[in-house]
Formats: sequence, structure tokens, C-alpha cells
Amino acid sequence: MRDLIKYEIQKQRNYKFIQIVGIAILIFYIVMGMLGNMSLYAPWDPDYFLTHEEYRRAQKDMKHGVVDEIYAANWEKAYKEYVDEHRLSDKEIKKRLKMEKVEASVSDILYDWDYGNCVMSVEDFNTDEKDVLDSEYALIQYSKDPLSIITNTKTYAPRLAEDYLQCAKEHMEHMDIVAGYHHGWDIMVSINSQLPYTLGILLVVCFFSLFGTEWETGMKSLIQVSRYGRRKVVTAKLLYAVGITTLLWLVFQMAALIGTSIIYGLKGADCTVYEELYPCPYGFTYLQYYLLQSVIGYLGTLTFMLFVCVLSCLFRRRLSLMVGLGVILGAGAPITLFESVEPAFQTFDKIKVLMPTQIMGAFNTFQIYQGYEVGNHVIRLPQMTLIAIIAWITLFLIIIYRKESSYMFKK
Repeated sequence: MRDLIKYEIQKQRNYKFIQIVGIAILIFYIVMGMLGNMSLYAPWDPDYFLTHEEYRRAQKDMKHGVVDEIYAANWEKAYKEYVDEHRLSDKEIKKRLKMEKVEASVSDILYDWDYGNCVMSVEDFNTDEKDVLDSEYALIQYSKDPLSIITNTKTYAPRLAEDYLQCAKEHMEHMDIVAGYHHGWDIMVSINSQLPYTLGILLVVCFFSLFGTEWETGMKSLIQVSRYGRRKVVTAKLLYAVGITTLLWLVFQMAALIGTSIIYGLKGADCTVYEELYPCPYGFTYLQYYLLQSVIGYLGTLTFMLFVCVLSCLFRRRLSLMVGLGVILGAGAPITLFESVEPAFQTFDKIKVLMPTQIMGAFNTFQIYQGYEVGNHVIRLPQMTLIAIIAWITLFLIIIYRKESSYMFKK
């Protein structure tokens, strides 16, 4: 078995094209991670972050810690200092209050966050420092009632909406909210959404001919009647593919970590995953989110590798390559419909999110609630994803072994 695996490794070493493509894709992946050119979990602009030093410094100086009474008091002090430094005159504030049809004195609303646009100029109301204060204020309000963020449940079927609220109550009702700078982890939980276009393409290039070479050269019949033919050869090829896939996946993860840490840093691993538009209902910290996403993504990557092996069994090499790349282009893009007013996936997206190309990115698995009604039960997307992984792997292995272990003599 060891000799068979070594032979497969030696065959791949002879393909310089694979090495060149692998290096090019890895470089692209690193640069993409450093520049943040992807769908982000949190709504901040990487381009603006990288090109504006004042904004970058303000974001990195965001207060870190549990959002409690002390955190709120410190924010209130900082906000008052900001207002005192940038406030308009009493006359101008009264004029703006009149235009907004607000009946209140200047002293009553001066330090009220809801009336910031009335007590400051447009320029001072939209500074980088004010943006950080706004983010901290949102977290303070969120900490008072985490479940208040779960508002858009009308687009779900009644049973799914009920389970959504139950899921949020289980994980969010009594959790501690931790705030702080976490942009590096925003990148890390988003960059894997591009794995189908990077690692996925590399896997297709590596394995599209794994089983097809012997078929096209007429060696398959000879191998199947040899001492180590049939199942042993298939097992050796699959073990080789699993080893290479695992190594490549680790290289890509390390590359992303290194590139992201250089540009953004990896502070804030213990910060709570929070976003108003599409809240994570599981109460994860960024580190927990990334680790769970990585586990699902790794299993999804192995599943996609087996899919490529199936293509290698069923088609000749050129067609196998074309079909593999076609699947990536057609089903590799992450689903981002949850950014709209209707976060519930429609039937097509519920099927698509369970495809191997989507599972290897694991972009949607934990990001927002999705569920499946199966009989009288509701299965949440993370659990359904694991079921899909088991089903895909089982199906692919059956196809590979049945196809490659049967006697086929070339006439």
C-alpha cells in the first residue's frame, strides 16, 4: 500500500503544470485575504480601512471588553467629550430641532445619541471616530436584549420561524457580549467563502486524471488483474488524494492566517459575532465561529475532492477537467441573499447550500438561521450540512469502488 501511494506521489511530481497552477492560486488567495476582496460578515470596507490611516487607528483603538455597566459608562463619557468638542451653537441646534419637529430643549437632547445629527454638523457626525462610537453604542443596546435583533422572521415558514426564535433563545438570551476590534477575524471567517475558486480549482487540476490516466492508456485492465489491483489500487489512490487535499487545505489556512495577521492583526478572537442585518443565532465568539466553520469546510473540501475523483472515474481526462471547472463556476459563488430583506433561503438555495462546492466554503452554515422541515421535525442547517457530507461521501465512495473495482478488459 505504501509503495502504491509513493507511486502516485511520484506521478504528480512530474506534472509541472500542477505545481505552477498551485503556486499561482496560493499567491492569489493570500493577496485576496490581505486586501479583503470578498463578501464580509461585518459591514466595513476593507479598501477604506487600508487607505485611511485615521480610520484604521480609530478601529484598532476600539475598547475591548465585556459590554456591561462599566463599558456603557465609559462610552457615555467618551461620547460626551466628543459632543462637547464638535457641538453646534445652541441657536443652530434649536433651528435643527424645529426642522425635525422635535419639541425638546437643547439640554435634554445634547448627549442623546438619537439626536446626534441635530447637535453636530454633517462632517462631524460622520467622522471615523464617531463611527467607532456608533459601533460601541449598537453593542451596548444589543447587550440589553440580545433577542431584540431577531426581528425578520416573517419570511420563514411558521415552524421554521418558531425554531429560529427557539435557537436564538437557547444561545443568546443570557450570553455576555464582548466588544472590540476584530477585523482580522471578519476576514478569516469570510475568506473561506472563496475556497471553491482557489483550492477547489487546484483540486480539480490535481485529481481530474487520478483514475482516468490508466483508462485512456489501456492500463486499467492490466492493473485490475495484477496482485495489487482493484480495491488496493483504488484505496491507495484515495489515501493519496486525502493526504494531498489535507496538506493543501492546511497550507491555504496558514497562508490566510499569516496574510491576515500581517495586514489586520488577529485581535478580538473572543469578541462576539454580531451583525444587525444577518445575526448569527448561535452566540459564537469569532474564534468559535472560525474553528467550527473550518471543521465543516475541511470535511466539505474532502467531499469535493471525492467528487472530482468520481469525475475522473466517469469521464476521460479533458471532459473530467471541463466538468469539474464548470461545477465550480456554476455553483461555487457564496449565497448572499441573506443580505436582503428576505433572509430565508428559497428551495433552490436550500439545495445549493448543501452542494460540495458550498460546503467547502462553509460561508452560510452558521451565519444566519436556515432550517429544513422533514416530516414533523425541523433540522437546522449545521446539522443538515453534516448529514449531507455523510451522504455525499458515501455516494461518491460507492461509485468509485464499484466503477474502479470491476473487471474491464480492453479489447
